[in-house]
Amino acid sequence: MGYDIHAVEIEPQHAAVVSGTCSIEEVGAFLGRAFEQVLGALAREAVAVDGKPFARYDMVAGEARRDGEAAPVGLFRVEAGFPCPPDLDLDGDVHTITLPGGTAAVTTHVGAYSDVAAAYAAIEQWFVTSGHRPTGAPWETYLDGPEVPMPRTTVTWPCTLD
Repeated sequence: MGYDIHAVEIEPQHAAVVSGTCSIEEVGAFLGRAFEQVLGALAREAVAVDGKPFARYDMVAGEARRDGEAAPVGLFRVEAGFPCPPDLDLDGDVHTITLPGGTAAVTTHVGAYSDVAAAYAAIEQWFVTSGHRPTGAPWETYLDGPEVPMPRTTVTWPCTLD
């Protein structure tokens, strides 16, 4: 699949999220629980959801035990939730963050969530050829639910022009 990648200016976005660390195999289950918790917290505060669900990913080091040996494993620090108004006071596992504004590389993946890594690879290649460099952790915005045969996922990656 070819990806149309653009550098765009985005506004900072306040969001209610649940944070955690998980492996790639655990991401789907984590997102389901996180989205449910955030929706519950927003409902308790009588705050309407005003935007699509998203998840921001940052790779962290980790290790797993295999046959008694430590082996490196890719873990992600994940923040998953929904846009929300500023100054929202939440408690418990749901908290607020602000996604950064400024320049970002943006593309849309159409297809299985399991194949979205191709969009990240395309943006990484675009960084090499465009003169931009990443400045923060990327996030995915889920434009369609998992019941859609070819869901759309927008990948947003903060960057700057060198």
